[in-house]
Amino acid sequence: MTPEQLKESIARAKEIVAQRVAAIELKKAATALAAEQAISLNRAKPLSVGAGHIQLTEGIQWNIEQQTAIDYAVYRKSFCLIGAAGTGKTTTLKGALQAMLANHTVPMLEESTKHLTKGTPGIALISYTRRAVRNIARQMPAHLKAHCITFHKLVEYEPQYYTEWNEELGEYVNKMRFGPSRGAHNPLPANLTTIVVDESSMLSIDYMNQLIEALPNPSQVQFIFLGDLNQLPPVYGQAILGKMLLQLPIVELTRVYRQALESPIISLALGVKDNNFTSFQMDAVDLWGLPAKYMYHGALPAGVSVNPKNYAASFDPKNVTEKVAMQKEGRGKVTLHPWKKVLSQEDALYAMQGQLRLWIKDGTYDPDEDLVLCPWNKSFGTDELNLAIADCLGKRRDVEVHEIIAGFNKYYW
Repeated sequence: MTPEQLKESIARAKEIVAQRVAAIELKKAATALAAEQAISLNRAKPLSVGAGHIQLTEGIQWNIEQQTAIDYAVYRKSFCLIGAAGTGKTTTLKGALQAMLANHTVPMLEESTKHLTKGTPGIALISYTRRAVRNIARQMPAHLKAHCITFHKLVEYEPQYYTEWNEELGEYVNKMRFGPSRGAHNPLPANLTTIVVDESSMLSIDYMNQLIEALPNPSQVQFIFLGDLNQLPPVYGQAILGKMLLQLPIVELTRVYRQALESPIISLALGVKDNNFTSFQMDAVDLWGLPAKYMYHGALPAGVSVNPKNYAASFDPKNVTEKVAMQKEGRGKVTLHPWKKVLSQEDALYAMQGQLRLWIKDGTYDPDEDLVLCPWNKSFGTDELNLAIADCLGKRRDVEVHEIIAGFNKYYW
């Protein structure tokens, strides 16, 4: 191949990659637009109920959207409850479930399963990850904590053994896979009439179909889908939340409460989402005890519309030169790990891969529980970081890890 032909091949390859990237971005934009249109078309309308008809609990002053969600729950209507972090989704759900129990709209289970007990309310609160289950269980009243379980526990995943013909060996071989033991042949209790799917943006349609198959009367079951349109999609498959947004009434919570913003985690997450860190920087000193030496000094940056005196009490990330933690009792913790010096892209990637290996070894990072969020795929991005994580985990188990590329998807075995 001549140098000119090589240049032409490289140019064609770049053009193909650019077209594929553009197609992916177009698909993302179309998906986001469809979600926005669905919310607009399916927005739940407040129910016309008489004052005092529903017995409420908690003594909380609910806003209109929260009250609508509670009304829909008590009247056993399926719906989607969406909103960003700090808008009160879990608090609203707790109020809705307590109102349902107070108004006796939930039957008691007449039989037990592996994880649900006979004689308790026929409610299950499920999520895809154990961490999400623990988070929602902490917010629920004591008599509902045991009802917070993973999807896999609800449908009782267990080893399934089978034989498969092996062409190379010319014989049948024994194999094992995990699958649900609950299904049409072994359904869940008929009195399980309310199922809450938390972080439903992470549960795939395929898993939802398995759950439907395990219900004896799925049309009689009330589903409440909680989600945040800014959350991560499922590891495999399409999210059930996107499908349900097109089919069910939607209650969207938009008001972020100051109490929620006292959490450095939520404040930082909202700053990333909105690309505006002013509130996070100001609260770092006032709420989370950041040392005064990190406070902002100098002229007010362009575009900052807050009181200059207030902004002067915020912190400047450029002043942070060592690891520092920001936390508030019961509100979470954010730790900043600044670079010691400016690094090139390659050196920064190498340093981050080494840091991840150290965190895996000392238990700071648990691959089964923790997520690493990175705004890029290539170079200093998820592709190379995942390779480092997979390599480290493989060496710990003394196995060889292979990266398998199937279309746009990557798998590690």
